[in-house]
Order: sequence, then structure tokens, then C-alpha cells
Amino acid sequence: MSITTVKHWHFVGFDVKTAFLHGILEENILMEVPEGYNENNKVCKLAKSLYGLKQAPMIWNKVFTNFLKQNGLTQLDSEQCIFVNDCKDLILAIYVDDGYITGSDISKIDTLLKELKSEFDVTVYKTLNSFLGLEFLKIPCGLKIKQEEYARRLLEKFNMTNSKSVATPLECYEPTNNKTYNIKFPFREAIGSLLYLSNRTRPDLSFAVNYCSRFVENPSESSVNNIKRCLRFINGTLKNGIVFKNDSNLNVIEAYCDYDFAEDPETRRSTTGFVIFYGGGPIAWCSRRQPMVTTSSTEAEFVAAAECTKELLYLSEVIHELTGQRVRINLSIDNQSAMCLIKNGVLNKRSKHIDVRYKFISEKLKDGFLNIQYCPSDKQVAEIFTKPLKNVKFSNFKSMIVF
Repeated sequence: MSITTVKHWHFVGFDVKTAFLHGILEENILMEVPEGYNENNKVCKLAKSLYGLKQAPMIWNKVFTNFLKQNGLTQLDSEQCIFVNDCKDLILAIYVDDGYITGSDISKIDTLLKELKSEFDVTVYKTLNSFLGLEFLKIPCGLKIKQEEYARRLLEKFNMTNSKSVATPLECYEPTNNKTYNIKFPFREAIGSLLYLSNRTRPDLSFAVNYCSRFVENPSESSVNNIKRCLRFINGTLKNGIVFKNDSNLNVIEAYCDYDFAEDPETRRSTTGFVIFYGGGPIAWCSRRQPMVTTSSTEAEFVAAAECTKELLYLSEVIHELTGQRVRINLSIDNQSAMCLIKNGVLNKRSKHIDVRYKFISEKLKDGFLNIQYCPSDKQVAEIFTKPLKNVKFSNFKSMIVF
């Protein structure tokens, strides 16, 4: 969607009906004769796949992939569900049986849709207002992607429609003692519902939902209050979503990563947070507790930067396959000591214990894959993914990622 918006491409959606029934089986699978047929002592040999077979999704994927290859589209090595033509001006993405096509030439899109209709039973949506629950809204500066309808249903589901809105989704960490358990609130269900929202169009919810999910096995009253606060926050920000801008630069990826050093009151592990911008809006973000206890803020930032670099490696390869161009990558961090450690890559008595899997970031810097730059703390937007923030600071960072 980022590429589509900046390049002012056309886009349409389609849905393949009974997709799994198109697969041709390679092995012998026998089935009992359906009820109503008077065929005693006989069985049916399946020629095509059926819903419920464990190999049905794989066979459908093979059938659809081969069809697209015959029509001049190549499957990406980095992302198996995205296809692009040789001229890099036609892109197709598929999620099971729901598809999305974008391109610069509407005639090429129509030709591909005609071939799809001739091969499969397809419903085409020329005006694509939603896709996989994501709502698309064209605005003067570009394209907005939101989940307003899903958020409304979420509030109705947990009886929070008439709740009073709040300015932040999380106020503080849970107390470590005096907890009340045996809660009847559907906590696990609420976490799953909120994860779908925070992972798609609401990065401002990421830390709050990630933090609440740590207590999913045995939630306390404080945990339930935090979840309800997230829902109250959503109630006041229903129309918020991510925005891609028409005038953005597709030759550069801007990434921000930050950490929260040893602030988890129970494990003393740090939290990694990062957000990656492309085309004027966020395309990837993360809020995750680090897998080990770090002994300094430098180590915590170093680990966070390495985790962000892994995601950048993947995204840069996807963009390269889609556009045929290598993008410049800027990674902004706010810890000078961590920057020195990354740039020098020197193992000394203070850093030699850091897991070697995180030290590849120094190699990527030397190879010219990315550029490390300092970012003042008041502009480090990734801080919103690492800790509870006060109203003013949270609102400032939130305005940078969702609108």
C-alpha cells in the first residue's frame, strides 16, 4: 500500500470462491461413499482436494502459484505470497483466497483479472474499500488505513461502548504485591482481539497490549484494569490509523529503535521497541521483552538495534524484489555508547559476554547496509513501544505514527 500510494497506482481486490477445491491431489486418498448413494462395499477415490484435508492449503498454493507464473508473474523469494511482473509495475498479493492487485497500468490489471476469471470462480472488487478487515480511506495527502469497524465491534463485545475515553492506553506497571486473582473477565480473549488491532493499524497500542499479554496465564485485577483502559483508549481514538503520503521518498527507510532498561519489575529484563517508516508511514513495528537480562543501558540498546536490523534485512529485500532498487536505510538511536559499540565492533571485558547473534549489526554497518545516526530522546518515537508514557509525551509520539 505504501508503494501504491506514492506511485499513484491503481488497486483492486478479488476473492476466489471455494479455493481449496481447485487443487489436484498427487496421492491416493479414499473417502467413504456419501450418504444417499446405494453403493455397498465401495469407496470414492478423490481426484481433487476438499476442505478439511491437511494438504489442501499447500495444493491450492501450488495451483495458484503455477497459474500466476504462466501469466508472467514471479513469486518473491523473501515473501512467498507476493508476486510481481518483470517490469515491476504489477504486483499481486494473496492471503489464502483473498487477493490484492496494484499496478501503474489499469489495462494490465484488467487482463490479469480476465485470466483469473477464466481459470477460477472469482469475485472482483474494483472499488477496494477494505481488505482482510483493513479499511482504506483516500485522503488529500495520501491513503489512510484503519480498523474502525473492527474496533467498534470489539468495544461492543466487551461492553465498553459507553466507557469514558482516556489519553493513554497504559498508565503504569502492575504492582508486584497485593494482587487480586480469580478474575472472571475474558482476559485471554481480549488480548487476542487487541493483538489483531495493534499488529495491523494501531502501533500506538503495541506496548500496552504486549505488556498485558505477559499476565494472560493468571491475570489479576490490575491486569483487567489495564485491559479495560486499553479499550477505553480505543473508544476515544476509533478513527485513528496509519497514513501513507503521496509525496514521500521511496528510496529511503527510516527506522527508530529504543529500549527500556530493566524496568520489568519481576524479571528485570529490558524491553525492545522499534518502528520502521517507508512511504511516509509505519510498515513494521515491535514491542517485545528481551530474551535475556542486560547489565547496562548500552547492552539493552545494542540488543534492540540488532533486533531492528533483522527486520530491516527482511524489509529491504522485499522492497528490492518489488521495485528492483536498493533503498538507503537510516537507523536512529539515542544512546551514544551503543553507537560506539556498534561502529567499533570491539569485544572487550564490558561487551564480550553479549550473545554473538546480536553482534552481526556491526558487520552490516561496515558493509554499508545501514547508517546509524543519533536521535535526541525527545524525538525518539520508538520510546512509545518501550514503557508507559505520560499524556503529553505519549500524544506527541502517537501523532508521528497514527492519525
